[in-house]
Amino acid sequence: MLSISSKQVQTIADYALEILEKEGCIYNSGNALSLLSYRGCNIEEKISRAYIPSQKMKEVLKKFLFKPLSSPKLMSGSAHFFLDMNTKKKRSGTADDAKKMVAFASQLKNVEILSTMVDLENTKKQEQYDIILRYSQKPFFVNEYSPEIVHDLLAMTSIACGSYKNLQENPRIYGAIELESPFCYSASHLDVLGLYAKHGQTICLKSSYEFSTEIPPQGLLSLQMAEWLAGIFYIHAMEYPCSVCIQLPSFPFGTKIGHYQSLLDYISYQHIALLVLEQLSIPVSLPILPILGLGFLSGWVVALQRSIAKKFHASYLSDAGKNEPNTFSPLHLLIEDECVSYLNQIDFEKEDIPNLSLESMLSPSQKKQNLWLSPIFHYNMKDIWRKKKATWQDTLREYTIDRWNASKVEPVLSSATLQELDKVCPAEHHS
Repeated sequence: MLSISSKQVQTIADYALEILEKEGCIYNSGNALSLLSYRGCNIEEKISRAYIPSQKMKEVLKKFLFKPLSSPKLMSGSAHFFLDMNTKKKRSGTADDAKKMVAFASQLKNVEILSTMVDLENTKKQEQYDIILRYSQKPFFVNEYSPEIVHDLLAMTSIACGSYKNLQENPRIYGAIELESPFCYSASHLDVLGLYAKHGQTICLKSSYEFSTEIPPQGLLSLQMAEWLAGIFYIHAMEYPCSVCIQLPSFPFGTKIGHYQSLLDYISYQHIALLVLEQLSIPVSLPILPILGLGFLSGWVVALQRSIAKKFHASYLSDAGKNEPNTFSPLHLLIEDECVSYLNQIDFEKEDIPNLSLESMLSPSQKKQNLWLSPIFHYNMKDIWRKKKATWQDTLREYTIDRWNASKVEPVLSSATLQELDKVCPAEHHS
């Protein structure tokens, strides 16, 4: 595993601030540059670049009302195909499948944020979120879209909530903002940021920098953090009350890249990121490795990740229900939900995290013995169970099918509200 000292943690944060002060960030909007100039930034108009003084950034971080999460949140996954629980066959999803998935996911206690789950053919993005609004009252995650689509989604969500005021008081949307070019917030990014901030929704900032062969973890984090801070500074400059979280990059599964030669190296990167972001009191959502398909040891790897998330009060946006090749399965979603219930009971000391290894996880202690008794570890022992011809998986599959078939697909909104939604998003799936 990668390791880092407390001095290096401070160096990463300091270097991120230095990048913004000396190299700046592009904001492709005249109005944005004027606002940033008013907030104390140095502007180079010809290249639309704003240089943020370190002291100004530090003042913003002190003033910004970050809302720490009381407990980790689990998000349902999103995929291209749907695994039919009754036929056990993979296929393209239908509107009826989407309704069923939303209803099913809404009944799982640990799934707190929904996604569209399956891409529907010949269906507009607005219509897929319309299904979520009609059949669930839970918050939902919105990917990177144009300002026009985000405007429509906000209008639809405000109808489902009763008004824009209700939506602002009880936010439903986790909106992703992912930079396509390093240190460049496009006009579209800035418009979407403004829409989410104005209506008090949660903004999830994602960096343009992914895992790289050339950049060591400390340098990568400094670059990522500078991009995140550039977004936070602009959001604060607009003076709208909204929540912000940082979303760390997902793991390139099955790939060894430069400094990342094992799963533990990727988890170490997350741990370092959390140490740095904790120092700045910035909420984080970190992708969790899928619990399936990673072999015998994935149970303790996920336990390690969730323990880190829990100790740092971070959220985890897991692709719950998603399995390769890019297929959504209610079985996997149910397993993830059950595992979260169990793993949330497991506790590790924060100071132990840097020293965790396979050997330490296998050491004789009660809390680690409890881990090996958990459902997540049993599921990943499937090869052993096959040899013993056990029926554990079959029982779980039957349990899932029973719950899937018992899920009631009923609108959660009143008839009057449904009629209002019909005016905004007329679609065939309403029938």
